[in-house]
Amino acid sequence: YVGIEGVEAFAQAAERKQHRNYTIVRGDFLRDPKRLFVGADAAVYCGSLNTLSVEEFYQTLRRAFDAAAEALVFNFLSSPKLAAAKYLTWHEPADVMSFLRSLSSRCEQLSDYHDGDCTAIAWK
Repeated sequence: YVGIEGVEAFAQAAERKQHRNYTIVRGDFLRDPKRLFVGADAAVYCGSLNTLSVEEFYQTLRRAFDAAAEALVFNFLSSPKLAAAKYLTWHEPADVMSFLRSLSSRCEQLSDYHDGDCTAIAWK
C-alpha cells in the first residue's frame, strides 16, 4: 500500500498504525502530480476529489489513470443534494463516465448505495 497524504498530521497518524508493507508519501497530488507515479496497481480516491474545481477534477483523474498500472477507482458527489457547501463540487455521472470512456473502454459506475454519491472505475 502506498498512501499520498498532503496533511502532515494525517500522515503521522497513518504511520502510527504501523501496518506492514506500506509507505506514506508526503505531498500534494495536485501541486506535484509526479507524486502519483509510485508504481501502484490502482489509484484510489475516496472523498478527496470533492473539493476540486471541475478542471482540477478531470486533470487529476487523467494523471491518476496514467499513473496506475491496472485501474483508477474513485467516488464523487453526483448531485447538488450532498454538495450543498460552497467548497464542494458535484459532477453529472454521465459526464464523468463519458470522460472515463475517453481513457478506457472498460468503465463501470455504482450509484445505488447513497443518493448523491457515485463510485466509478476505469480499467486499463
